[in-house]
Amino acid sequence: MKNFLVLVFLFGSSFASEFENYIDIAPYNGDVKTLDVSDFPKVGKFYEKLASNMRSGPNYAGHYFVGFVPCGSPCQSNILIDMNSGKVTDTLTTCYGMEYQLDSRLFIANPGYKDDKTCPELHFEVIDGSFVSVAENVQ
Repeated sequence: MKNFLVLVFLFGSSFASEFENYIDIAPYNGDVKTLDVSDFPKVGKFYEKLASNMRSGPNYAGHYFVGFVPCGSPCQSNILIDMNSGKVTDTLTTCYGMEYQLDSRLFIANPGYKDDKTCPELHFEVIDGSFVSVAENVQ
């Protein structure tokens, strides 16, 4: 168990400097808006779960909330919600989880799976409410 904890710590800390390269975020201090899925109607079937979870406030890039819903094994559909408007602005599918922070625009999909042919580690940043690729299979 001790070896596992050390590996998780070392693995997790490898992303710390990367997140710092994407910091210039103004924190959101407004009220939680009503969830708006009008631009992404397929997300509507998860409306109650997402609306409930986003009440905790933003968790990514200052004023966004990332919620996820299962889409099969090992699939997660990540839903990007702008807390300023309540609108779903983008979605992103991952297989092996994600890493992101409230104070950074960096979003790492499938962290640690650089050599996976089906679901490799991918890096994105949020720009104007969309996930934009910044690197694939980062070394």
